[in-house]
Amino acid sequence: MHRISNRWGYIRTRSPAESEQVLRDKLPKVYWIAYNDLLVPFGQNICTPISPRCSECKLSRYAISLKLPTCLASSNISEILGTFFSVMIRATSSACIS
Repeated sequence: MHRISNRWGYIRTRSPAESEQVLRDKLPKVYWIAYNDLLVPFGQNICTPISPRCSECKLSRYAISLKLPTCLASSNISEILGTFFSVMIRATSSACIS
């Protein structure tokens, strides 16, 4: 969660422990478990630490590290996370993430 949340620009933290605290304060509680459950395989298979597979990522247009406009800076986090969850569920069900 730390690496991807920072890569997207949703948070700005230096450590996983700091990320957890900031996410607890910022992310609506209803999303905590699903956010973690989806980000772990996403980070292992698509948004990897080295050579992320952005060309395969349905969400890459939102990544601040790509210097593109980001919806993650928006105040409508429910819509953003809804988009993330629906894309990840479709990707998981179509075997994009193993």
